[in-house]
Amino acid sequence: MKRGRSAAALLLLAAACTSGTSERLDKIENRIQGQILKSNRLEEDQQALAERVAADIEAMRKDNKAMRDELDLLRSQLAALKKAALAPQNAAEAEAEKIVQEEIENIRRAPKHAETLDAAAQRLRPISGTAVPFLVLELRQAMKRADLPTAGALEQVLARLEPGVVVAALLPELDMKQTRVLAAGILGQVGHTSAREPLARHLDDADFTFRFAVAEALVKLRGPEGKKAIPVLIEALKPVHRNHNIIAYDLLHRLTNLTLGYKMFGPDEEKTASAARWQEWWDKHGDTFEYPEP
Repeated sequence: MKRGRSAAALLLLAAACTSGTSERLDKIENRIQGQILKSNRLEEDQQALAERVAADIEAMRKDNKAMRDELDLLRSQLAALKKAALAPQNAAEAEAEKIVQEEIENIRRAPKHAETLDAAAQRLRPISGTAVPFLVLELRQAMKRADLPTAGALEQVLARLEPGVVVAALLPELDMKQTRVLAAGILGQVGHTSAREPLARHLDDADFTFRFAVAEALVKLRGPEGKKAIPVLIEALKPVHRNHNIIAYDLLHRLTNLTLGYKMFGPDEEKTASAARWQEWWDKHGDTFEYPEP
């Protein structure tokens, strides 16, 4: 009897275990199915999102293309407006350049004819902004081919054009070996005080001819820089600088109304002695020197 009951009990226990396991498996399966459904919905949502993003990107591309097309149109319209606005200016510049070339040709043909140079200066001054760069270029070329008459004529014309334009164009020429002496001379004739300081930076140049040209320009421009240039003029009184004697003495005499025994055509010994007296005078009176009335 005990064995029969034990067998029955085992069967009941097995059934109960089987039933419990089946229920747990069902729950697990249900949970898995639920996760699968959620995963499917997530994939659907992601796909929908991707489609919306793609649609938005495409819309933005179309909008950008439309904006680019509109911008291109605006640029074209602006370019057309600028061209229309600049047409008269370009025509005026072309006419000005034509005038400049005509006057340069006239100067080349008659560099020593005063009336030709007067006419060129009068005609070019109103268009100095266009004329000066061409004249400076022609000055370089004239010096390169050693055409001193044309270079001298250009110097005279440039000195009579708009001062500010001339100064701006010639200051760089102070560093050009071929044109710097003439450039310094023109700056002195123009008389624009903005050239003082740039010129003064060259007072210690090793080339005395250039240094003298700078000093001559500075004393014409006056100011403190001009006073610094006077010792160069005194140095130029010495026989060794014979080519500069006359101009140096003339400038010093005009500034001081003194002679100090200097004779432009006297013996070298007298010139040397007089130059020493000029230097002594400057050492004593240079600090208190005042320019005479113009």
